Amino acid sequence: VEALKECGYTVISAPDGKTALNFFQERWEEIDVVFLDFSMPGPTGKEVYLEMKKIDPDVKVILTSGSSNNEKIKELISTGIIYFIQKPYDLNLLKKKIKELIKN
Repeated sequence: VEALKECGYTVISAPDGKTALNFFQERWEEIDVVFLDFSMPGPTGKEVYLEMKKIDPDVKVILTSGSSNNEKIKELISTGIIYFIQKPYDLNLLKKKIKELIKN
């Protein structure tokens, strides 16, 4: 969060899926990119993403997980998530992907 703020981004951080979804419901028009953990507490990353797509079908999401070989992750990526970043991820890679998504 702090590193992204230092890059000039406004960051909204959520401790769980329910809170993330509530933030998105309230502020989706001002959110450019969502960085979503596949296995967050509360509603799963998949459930949160699918609900976000109902609110904004064009939501731009970067998915992260500690496992890249999971069929559920592959299935979720096929539903429209643009980027997947394996944990542990490189902060510079995350910044690069965010910039790419904002440009598009």
